[in-house]
Amino acid sequence: MYGRFTEKAEKAINLSQEGAMLLGHSYVGTEHLLLGLVKEGTGVAARVLQGQGITEEKILEVLKKVCQAHTILSISHRLSSMVASDTVVILENGRVKNAGSPEILLESDEWYRSHLALEKLTWG
Repeated sequence: MYGRFTEKAEKAINLSQEGAMLLGHSYVGTEHLLLGLVKEGTGVAARVLQGQGITEEKILEVLKKVCQAHTILSISHRLSSMVASDTVVILENGRVKNAGSPEILLESDEWYRSHLALEKLTWG
């Protein structure tokens, strides 16, 4: 991948990117790197963080609380970056085709459901 990191570090970076995407963030910041290090689970950093009682669940809880105080607008062609959103707006030919939470769209919108299923095939 990057060629200059250990296998564990590369895994933590990949997990950081996934964490940012699942939170609907369009960037990878230090908070996502912290999450990736904990999720990797076997490296020295993970063991130190776990020893201090820092878990994936606690990090996500704090990030969600921080995000509640802000409005984040994400424009994306990847549905996977929208799964943590309160509202997803689907546009077609410049017009709103549908809107709702990811959960509601998964139940009610065939386009959303089929495209999310196709995208999941590329997740790994």
